Amino acid sequence: TGSSSCSYQVIYNFLGAGGFSSPLGSPSTVNTAKAGSTIPVKWQLTDGSGGYISDLSVVTSITFQQVQCTDLSNAMTSEVPTTTSGSSGLHYDATANQFVYNWNTDKSMAGNCYVLKLKLNDGSQYQADFSLK
Repeated sequence: TGSSSCSYQVIYNFLGAGGFSSPLGSPSTVNTAKAGSTIPVKWQLTDGSGGYISDLSVVTSITFQQVQCTDLSNAMTSEVPTTTSGSSGLHYDATANQFVYNWNTDKSMAGNCYVLKLKLNDGSQYQADFSLK
């Protein structure tokens, strides 16, 4: 008889155009939006067999950090459709099989740039860049 051990890490499949889903652009894009609006941040996660993950507890944090706009070295920009109202926070849309975080921005944020950092309980982290006008 014998025994052996191994370690492994399970990482979710983060679907979309290299990450976040429409209306956000690819990771190499600075997403532009109007300050004072609600920005929908959407993404999908699947497990190893392709099944959608819907448990909100997989999201360990969503943070926004203000940065100098010159620090966003991305040349491409993409206009993000926004809404004028909507509940803030994280929820799961079972119809579209996606997580949605509605980021309610304030008008005073105009002219500033922000980095969204999404951390999951598998240790992975994803980022999206924003310029608010």
